[in-house]
Amino acid sequence: MKSIKLIFFVCLCICLVKVNAQNDEQKQISVSLIGNDKTKAYIILREIGFSNGDSLSINEIQNLVNESVANLNRLRLFNFIDVETIETQDEIIVKYNLQERWYYWGYPILEHSERNLSTFIHYRDLSRINYGAAFDWFNFRGKNEVLRFKTRLGYKEHYALSYHKPGFGKRRIDGILVFADFFRQKKLISGIVKNQAEFRQSDSEYLRNILDVGLGYSYRPKIKCVFEIGLKFRQYIYSQEFYFNDLSKSTRPRYLMPKIEFNYDSRNSIVYPVSGFYANLRLTSSIYQQKEYSKNINLNLLLQQNTSLGNADLSLRNELFARKLLFDNNKQVLFDEFFNFYGDFFMRGYEFYYFPSDFIVSSKNTLSYKLFDFRLNVLSSILPDEFSKVFSVVYLEAFGDIAYSNLSQSNSFDVSNMFGDKFVYSTGFGVSIETYYDRLLQFRVAYNTYFNKIGIFAEFKTPLYKKF
Repeated sequence: MKSIKLIFFVCLCICLVKVNAQNDEQKQISVSLIGNDKTKAYIILREIGFSNGDSLSINEIQNLVNESVANLNRLRLFNFIDVETIETQDEIIVKYNLQERWYYWGYPILEHSERNLSTFIHYRDLSRINYGAAFDWFNFRGKNEVLRFKTRLGYKEHYALSYHKPGFGKRRIDGILVFADFFRQKKLISGIVKNQAEFRQSDSEYLRNILDVGLGYSYRPKIKCVFEIGLKFRQYIYSQEFYFNDLSKSTRPRYLMPKIEFNYDSRNSIVYPVSGFYANLRLTSSIYQQKEYSKNINLNLLLQQNTSLGNADLSLRNELFARKLLFDNNKQVLFDEFFNFYGDFFMRGYEFYYFPSDFIVSSKNTLSYKLFDFRLNVLSSILPDEFSKVFSVVYLEAFGDIAYSNLSQSNSFDVSNMFGDKFVYSTGFGVSIETYYDRLLQFRVAYNTYFNKIGIFAEFKTPLYKKF
């Protein structure tokens, strides 16, 4: 009996060794692309990381295929990416079945201008509605270029034109961006009191006009790494009856605004990642035309780690954010430039409040569980293929956030920060719904420890194409 067991064990070991040897056997790779009717092949192959003629084993190719799908998802050119791997005696065939998105978007604009949906619902200020029309042409010429036009009226008028071309040159690693934006407002934020906005309004004239013109250059030596530099010219034009401080009394302050930025992104998704790492380091400066006024430097750091726990349904997101504004406290600083530094930051449970400070650091942590996902074929015979399938994922979340902001030392204007030189916390739970074309709808119940209150909040995210 012992001899039979020994023989069986030896045979099993031989089989396992043979299977592993087969899995490690390198074969020639053949890549096939299906469904890229508009997108140029080189745009896709650049993200795959292996090419026709490479020699790889079946184990190696599986890992590279998973990475390539994440890379292609971050392009946001395709609704669905399905990969089929076929191993023959002589080669490994990798078939990418792609469903392209709809790339031509001419659409009306009707939106609120608050930082989040909950703030708009809370204040119900209909004067802060924007409306108009825009045209976005993504994947222009099939080369992942973006061409945009916008005419927006309402609370914050916005007229825009931009063109972005990534991946030009012989190695396809250089990119360029040119843009022009013009904003004007009759009602705007003029101060922060008890961490909430105060407004000024004119019924007859525009209190502030802003012209931005700029260009940028990007360098992408690796699939996951991008270096960017840029230069923007900004012209403020204020009403003579309206100013924030001595600096804006000139009514026409001008700035040169250089930028240096680094991005690393290995996440499986931009909209709702559940695995991978993201890092963003950005340095921008606002250089005023006259030496007697402060030159400002903005340092910005964002680190995000997404970890799958046990299985693909449970994941943990840890996000560290830090931002510092450097300026000369003995010189004037324009309120708008100071507000631009902190105005877009908010913490879950503190959606109604600003953190007016020249230093902000926060940690946001989210444990999520995928309740379900689905993909349905609907109206496939009526609608174009780009709209014939509906996709959605629903996540249940628990979160805990912490933030710190200092008391600003600026002498240019008075701001009140109840949270200054304190750590503030929040915790809660919610539901996130990821759906078609990168839309993310979120509902959450949050406990605000500073005010000892519980609130219900909603947020609707549509990732914006913003390079500067």
